[in-house]
Amino acid sequence: MLIKDVYKKYEVMPQLIEHQIRVAGVGHLIARGWSGANLREVTLACLLHDLGNIVKFDLVDSPERRALFGNTPDLERWQRVQNEYRTKYGTSAHTATTAILKEMGLTEMVRIVNEEAELYFSEASPKQLDAMSPSVIILMYADCRVIPSGVTSYRARLDDLAVRYGGGKTTTWREWMNQFEKYIASKTTINLDSITEESIKPLTSELLNYSI
Repeated sequence: MLIKDVYKKYEVMPQLIEHQIRVAGVGHLIARGWSGANLREVTLACLLHDLGNIVKFDLVDSPERRALFGNTPDLERWQRVQNEYRTKYGTSAHTATTAILKEMGLTEMVRIVNEEAELYFSEASPKQLDAMSPSVIILMYADCRVIPSGVTSYRARLDDLAVRYGGGKTTTWREWMNQFEKYIASKTTINLDSITEESIKPLTSELLNYSI
């Protein structure tokens, strides 16, 4: 099965498709230059890591929502899909995603997504990171390079996360996240600053046609 077929089968919203493709583009480029990274595993994890996120979206039509997010084409359809997802998987995006991955028989992807969720606020030391799968580390970093409008700088994304999560669980979180990027840079041959929206666009077709 191809990734685009997975997205169609599970009725993944266009916004989520775009996000996962962008994250996969970032992760793919980093993994190419990371000795010991499993390029295919990294790419698949990035392409599948947010499959169930529709359960947490605000899809109630209102002037306030339109002011923030604009109009969502086929909103009634996505409300229906969201209700179906919530009935089947619950309201936790993480639980929904891992349930779908289990349905697909992708147990290794479940492990990676679970470990990535644990890594976000772990403030793991370089030694601890060395003991982790590169796929988990690259997925987290790649996810931290994408916002709704596209691939962004790591600093801009950290500002977004700080607002969303109040700066993290401890006062040292921001410094740890800065050190985390330095760790990534030490492991890959690609210049992280060279990864932009424009640099990943040529990968879009390849990623949509990625085989599971």
